[in-house]
Amino acid sequence: MDCPIHDARGRLIGCLQIDAPGDGKVPGPERHAFLNLVASLASAAILAIIERGEARRRLRLLDAVRAAGTPSTGALFADTVRAATAALRDGVVADRVAVAWFEPGLEPERAVSTPGEQHAPTWPDSVIDRSQVSDLWCHDEAWRVPPYQGADGAVHDGLLVVPIGTDRSCLGAVVLERSSIRAPWVRAEVRGAREFAAALARAAQGHLERREEQELVDELRETVAEHSRVAAGVRHDLAAPLGAIRNYLDLLTTAEDNPQLHQRILQGLRVGASEVQEVAQVLSVFRNHSEQEEVIDIVTLLRETVELYTAQAENAGVGFTLDVEPGTVALVAGPSTSLRRILSNLTSNAVKYTLAGGRVTIIARHASSGAVTLEWRDTGIGMAEEDLARLWDDFYRSPDPRVRARPGAGIGLPIVAQLLDEVGGQIEITSTLDAGTTARVELPTV
Repeated sequence: MDCPIHDARGRLIGCLQIDAPGDGKVPGPERHAFLNLVASLASAAILAIIERGEARRRLRLLDAVRAAGTPSTGALFADTVRAATAALRDGVVADRVAVAWFEPGLEPERAVSTPGEQHAPTWPDSVIDRSQVSDLWCHDEAWRVPPYQGADGAVHDGLLVVPIGTDRSCLGAVVLERSSIRAPWVRAEVRGAREFAAALARAAQGHLERREEQELVDELRETVAEHSRVAAGVRHDLAAPLGAIRNYLDLLTTAEDNPQLHQRILQGLRVGASEVQEVAQVLSVFRNHSEQEEVIDIVTLLRETVELYTAQAENAGVGFTLDVEPGTVALVAGPSTSLRRILSNLTSNAVKYTLAGGRVTIIARHASSGAVTLEWRDTGIGMAEEDLARLWDDFYRSPDPRVRARPGAGIGLPIVAQLLDEVGGQIEITSTLDAGTTARVELPTV
């Protein structure tokens, strides 16, 4: 006896079969009516079980879609994908669910959810081939592969591949795996997987947009920091030549009718003005993000720097000499502005931190390595070990009252270190408190 089972919309979803009575007799009208009643009740019970199962499956699919669409931060996006794939696996009763990403920035590249330990998928590359998945996305389709028996006789699991994409691009694919002992993929499962993929696409797009916004914020912060660093460097680099110019102007008031001194003062003012002009060029270079490299005679540049700070040293009562090893002609490749800033900073520091009666000696000589070595030796106030340890920290100044009494921002030596790194040079500083400091610079020659 066959009793069809229909759902609420009248669709046939199954058939209940009742065997003939064991006594072999054909049921009479009363017994036939009783069997119809039993079959009807059994069909209703079976239908209720099926509908409850479908309702639970729809709820699980809804949970998966909600999990996929949950907003997340960049650090939690991978966790969101894992939780969503696990929910989808339960919703469609899949043995394994994986998400393969094609778009850079969606990490990890492949998130896998299995009932046990997570592991990498073993499907052939053709299953998640980007061009094939993109073609599915273009045609708004999913790829259903039912369980099948291969040429080797092995039964292969059924796969469902659903593209993940926005209106503009295909971001990846959801791949579901079901063993051969389970039923084939049905329309409701395919529809649920596609809704899941759409929600995951929105979440992925939001993640990419937030990441792009964060990168823009980080770039703006770096730009602001660079502007601040350059502004501080310009203030620092202007202080030394302007101070030297002021010293020469003060000296000019006492020169009276001394032509030789007048000539020396004019030369010092020219050098000072040149340094101010080069600081202005730094701003232009910063704006254009480029600076022309030249081949510079570093000894000639050093002589000009010494000339600039001679008046400052004399006014401070500091002995100031330049000792160039005979025959030293050192050609150094690099931007002239950067090289002049290195020499100016180190010379300014040596004079500034040497007390009256002390001495500053600058030495230039060839190094055995084919480089040129420049040394600034002073008998100044020196530095304590704790100050030497923080010598290259931006804006650090020693708590020594003698240091604090002198103008400065604590960025001269960090600027020197950065500029030397750009031209391939090296610097070493040794110091003894109350005894003096030696700064040794080595520059490669051409």
